[in-house]
Amino acid sequence: MAGHADSEVTFLFTDIQGSTRLWESHAQAMAAALPEHEARLRQAVEAAGGIVFKTLGDGLCAAFTEPADALRAALDGQRALRAVVWPDGLELPTRMALSRGPAELRDGDYFGSPLNRAARLLAVAQGDQVLLAELAVPAVPPDGVTLRDLGRHRLRDFRLPERIFQLVHADLPDDRRRPLSLDEVPNNLPVPADDLVGRQRELNEVASLLRAGRLVTLTGVGGTGKTRLALAVAAEQLVADGDGIWLTELAAVADPDLVAGAVATSLGLKEEPGRDALAAVTAHLAGQSALLVLDNCEHVIHAAALLAEALLRGCPALRVLVTSREALGIAGEVTYPVPSLGLDEAVELLARRAAAVSPGFVLSEANREAAAEVCRRLDGIPLALELAAARVRSMTLPQLAQRLDQRFRLLTGGSRTALPRQRTLQALIDWSYDLLDADERQLLARLSVFAGGWPLEAVAAVCGDGDEDWELLDRLAGLVDKSLVVHDDETGRDRLLETVRQYAAERLLEQGGVEQVRDRHLGWCLELARRAEPPMGGDEGLRRLDDEQDNLRAALAWCDVASAGAALGLALAGLLGWYWAARGMLAEGRQQLEQALARDGGAPLDRARARNELGILCRLLGDAPAARGQQLEALACYRDLGDRRGEVVALANLGILAIDQRELAEARGYLEETQRLSAEVGDRHVQCALLNNLASVLYDTGDLASAEHLLGESVAIAEQEGDQGTLAAGLANLGLLALRRGDTEAATTLYRRSLALRVALGHRAGYPEVLEGLAMIAADSAPERAARLVGAATALRRELAMPLPERWQRDLDEALAPARAVLGERWVAHVAEGGGLAADEALDLAVS
Repeated sequence: MAGHADSEVTFLFTDIQGSTRLWESHAQAMAAALPEHEARLRQAVEAAGGIVFKTLGDGLCAAFTEPADALRAALDGQRALRAVVWPDGLELPTRMALSRGPAELRDGDYFGSPLNRAARLLAVAQGDQVLLAELAVPAVPPDGVTLRDLGRHRLRDFRLPERIFQLVHADLPDDRRRPLSLDEVPNNLPVPADDLVGRQRELNEVASLLRAGRLVTLTGVGGTGKTRLALAVAAEQLVADGDGIWLTELAAVADPDLVAGAVATSLGLKEEPGRDALAAVTAHLAGQSALLVLDNCEHVIHAAALLAEALLRGCPALRVLVTSREALGIAGEVTYPVPSLGLDEAVELLARRAAAVSPGFVLSEANREAAAEVCRRLDGIPLALELAAARVRSMTLPQLAQRLDQRFRLLTGGSRTALPRQRTLQALIDWSYDLLDADERQLLARLSVFAGGWPLEAVAAVCGDGDEDWELLDRLAGLVDKSLVVHDDETGRDRLLETVRQYAAERLLEQGGVEQVRDRHLGWCLELARRAEPPMGGDEGLRRLDDEQDNLRAALAWCDVASAGAALGLALAGLLGWYWAARGMLAEGRQQLEQALARDGGAPLDRARARNELGILCRLLGDAPAARGQQLEALACYRDLGDRRGEVVALANLGILAIDQRELAEARGYLEETQRLSAEVGDRHVQCALLNNLASVLYDTGDLASAEHLLGESVAIAEQEGDQGTLAAGLANLGLLALRRGDTEAATTLYRRSLALRVALGHRAGYPEVLEGLAMIAADSAPERAARLVGAATALRRELAMPLPERWQRDLDEALAPARAVLGERWVAHVAEGGGLAADEALDLAVS
């Protein structure tokens, strides 16, 4: 090894990611494993001609003359470690980093910038990754090694970003995690599943346009790779100075009114009463230098144009990158038509994708001309090439080229050049469609009514005509094999690519029966909502509704079009009211219920329920007048129908509203009438909820003993009936009473029991109340904890758009006064700290 400052040395640093945690949890196993771990790495280093000049904790620092030797040592070291079975099932995720440059050897140790770079690079590597600085990339990598370009990343303490590469080899897992760069711009960009092929010229041109202007729209037909190019351009900005890069995917947003809300969601903004989504997004981005990517805007083009125009006007440093089949058509917009791939790039993409679906495929001199012919016939459109590559499983490239040639002559009357550019992808999907049998074509068309995918069991309910389940499953499997349906192994769900879904929707129009299939889809959503309803649905019901949000929205949107949809849509919206409340989707739920009620038709009972649910959402949003109006109308309707249970529910909700408004006499009147009627109904679920509400009135009037007695009854009934929601509410109220008595131990136990139930139920709307109760308990003994709990509760209320009721504000302010006094100016900082916690972290704080 060289010993002068001008000597070029390649350094290999290694480290076990998470070793501190492993020592804490598996001390004996770690002590037994580390000697073998070090020995394997030393052997790999020395076999490649390097020397280990230092050990740091559980890692090595090694030096090499040539980069290829260091890379071979890293590969062999990872192979050797993967071959070991560590004690007690231990896993030792070892990360490695290679850097090169001039370094000085003194007293057996090296000094210089390359060592600092290697250390910083090691710090951003994930476990089992091998990362290389650009200068450490060998001219000729070892056999079987490829180096994936991860782009430029800013490393701590280095002024300029570093271009980073990752070792890829068949013997190692194909790890596509991003480096853990601490200095990347905040973003929500996904990690692409595949490498970007070509596009360097387009990347440079679009990046230049974004530097020169503030609004760039990538246009072109579906399948040209607009989204992939936009994501690659955005990823290149990750190490630039800025405040954030945010992707909003609009493909599943059918309602133009929800476009601004989708952007707000991608920014992590929370709904706030009285403030629309566009205002919230504008306020959030107004002072930021950020990049917003709006993907798939063509179906909501007018709404996207208005949103982009408003944001660019209100946010001076914002840049917007759009993908759409047509331009937004607003001032300042620069359009960039995304071209097809060049021939060499197209052949490379076709070959890569063909090898992925058919592992034995190899591009050779024998089939290269056929591959080029396929690419020319398909105009180099990436999605077209990927669909064509799927056929390599069943035919050769020459056969593929021959079939495409026949299909294009049929579509264009023999004139290849006469094919309109916007129909190129249409032609390819026509070809894929023609390869299906009649039953597969019908199924593909009918699947287009789903939004955001579907679970397997939905196919028979929506797309079947009395077919046997196995027949439908065989057809679905055929569509997956032909790459027209995408299957997610992790979730078990299927979906259509957006372009294919739009094509399939057109075929459904041609086949006829759109209304029938969409009505079935609406009926399936209605049945799903019925099965998910508490207490029947439980946790699984909530999760199912979470998975099918896009389908539920699509079904409700269909009700605006279908002549017979108004009645079912009203029933569906009414059934979803509790879900929107539990998940904090208050503004969306209110909008959907108001739209459903505005349509003519619907059963009177469904209309009454929808008004009752709308009243609840309005109350949670802090709109008391609207809540009261809806509840009174619901009450009148239930009375006209003679529905005693509905009347009891409406009266109870009016009582809760009156409690929140501190109108205690009115609340007591409503709830006492509810109590009288509930005896006729004989519904113990209603009875235990009613007792809980009456206790709230007694608490507010100062009759704590009577309130505790009623709560005890309510909790007992809820436990007997398995009514976990009411039980959780009753336990929290008992916790408040225990706190008023000064029994903090009992109060803590009751609040935590309540929180555990709400977490199990997924009722996030109940979290803030418990966090606030625990904060009141901690106010005297642990003021910092109290402040953090209050901050977490406040953040959750903001997220859920649930203002703190005035009646609770009084108790909270009084109980927290000692903590505020002790902390003084530090109170605000601790509250802010709690407000920055994620929901899971806030829950951990509550039970710690």
